[in-house]
Amino acid sequence: MNAVQWVARWLSRLLPRQERAHPWENYPLAPETRVILQLAAGDALGYDQLHATPERVLLAALEDEAVEAWLRDGTPGAVEAAREALLPVLASPAVAAEARAGAPSPRVGHMLSHAFERTRRRGATVMSRGDLVAGLGATEGETARLLAGCALRAVLDVSPRDDLPEEAEVEDAEVAVYVLNDDTSTMEDVLHILAHGFDLPGRRAYHRMLTTHYRGRAHVGTYPRARAEERLAEATRHAAERFCLIRFHRGKVLGPPYR
Repeated sequence: MNAVQWVARWLSRLLPRQERAHPWENYPLAPETRVILQLAAGDALGYDQLHATPERVLLAALEDEAVEAWLRDGTPGAVEAAREALLPVLASPAVAAEARAGAPSPRVGHMLSHAFERTRRRGATVMSRGDLVAGLGATEGETARLLAGCALRAVLDVSPRDDLPEEAEVEDAEVAVYVLNDDTSTMEDVLHILAHGFDLPGRRAYHRMLTTHYRGRAHVGTYPRARAEERLAEATRHAAERFCLIRFHRGKVLGPPYR
């Protein structure tokens, strides 16, 4: 099963069942936090599981550029090591049974309660990525081990800016490519275009698609100029085949607060 088939499988199951509440729906969430939690919930459905355990939430959080950069800056190779450590834990009988149980795991409730308590202490009104990561670090299991000793940074508590960076100049060696929500393309269309046009892995393509849905645009990636044009041409071809009006932006390469 390729990446798009894998994501489409649980997307078709997730969307008709929006009436089934997830524990995190009781909390006010920043859009980028909602993207992580919805990605984790859909990922669980893709594996015939009812609930996303903290391990699956952390796996989803690693697709967020700010979380990934924070963890990578702290310890080189930490992101790859975290993914490698999480996958066997998710496949273990105990965690799999927890994910398939009728009720959400108490560990998920603990994760969210700790995260929102940090939100409250910051004087904020919505749960940030930093709050969610703090909750993961305080929850029993593999997430606490992986995040032990990782000092949170203020950038994880700040939402990306809504405006786009200015258009890249012709002489710029690198280009930051953004996909923009056109209010007409379906989520499945956007997923297909991102996965095939930019050759993104399944979880990353779905993360960017959800970000486009909730925030109106998403940073697809940063590429050398020639590679960016090649990928954009491929994505445009896939969009034309699906009669999509999806648009892209070639921006100057900037870090936070645009991601």
